This record gives sequence, C-alpha cells and structure tokens, in this order.
Amino acid sequence: MVDGQYGGIVYSQSNHKLIQQGKLTSTYEGRETGFITGDGVVLNTDGTYSPNTTAAITPDWYNRYYRRANVESNSFDASFLKLREVSLQYNFPKKSLKNTGITGLSISAFGRNLATVSDFPIYDPETAALNGDTILPGIEMGQMPSPANYGFNLKVNL
Repeated sequence: MVDGQYGGIVYSQSNHKLIQQGKLTSTYEGRETGFITGDGVVLNTDGTYSPNTTAAITPDWYNRYYRRANVESNSFDASFLKLREVSLQYNFPKKSLKNTGITGLSISAFGRNLATVSDFPIYDPETAALNGDTILPGIEMGQMPSPANYGFNLKVNL
C-alpha cells in the first residue's frame, strides 16, 4: 500500500532544538572559526544597502536565526509519499497436500512502514503535537520515527 500527501506546512520544534545545539549538518558553518557572516544586506546611513560583512559569534547567530519565534526557519513542506505495507503470499497447491491431512497451506511475509520519501528534515512530516487534550496537526515536537515492522504468517487448514 502506498499513500501520500501533497502540500501543507509542518513546524518542527526538533529542528529548532537540534540546530540550537549544533547537532545538524547545517550548523557546520562557523564551527572552525567561531564566527558566521550571515547573508543579506545592511542599511547604510544614506539609505542605500551594502552586503553584510559583520561577523556574529556562531552560537549566537544560530540561536537568533533559528529561535523558536522564527517560525519560517523551522517550517517545512509537509508533502510525503509512504510505502505503508507490502505483503507476499504463497498458497500451496491442493494436490501437493494430498495424503497429508492438510486441506490448505499458505505462507506469507509482510512489512509495514517500509519507506518515507519527503524533504522534511526530521523523521516524518505526518505528525501532530498535543496540548492538553487538543491534537495540533502540523506541529512536530520530539517525534520518534515510525517503526518498521516485519513478519511472517503460516496458515494451516486441517
């Protein structure tokens, strides 16, 4: 079974925290020097703009840019495509079961939550948070990945 979603926005509190703590690859810039010169421009006294050349201390820059109040820097496209389930079954032919006392025999294998394709940087854009007894769709806070499950079935009819 395959399903998906196109569009939507998901806010990631985990992205905010992981960047704040320097745990994502996007925080590599500035680690060696201890400083970052952010993109953008500065307003000159004459009303014109010049490229930004002011360096900021690396942790300060990440803390300010990716702060929780900066919703845009922690919001992502919620589109996804998921491989929810795959199953394969083999039914043994009845004539191969002759003289065994078995009237039917099948074996199957299955897998669930096998793959997610998405640009969402954490685990799964299909997420929600809780605020008391209220479900807040589109907000991710410390989500764990959905576990993949695998199994086998053996069905014997006597």
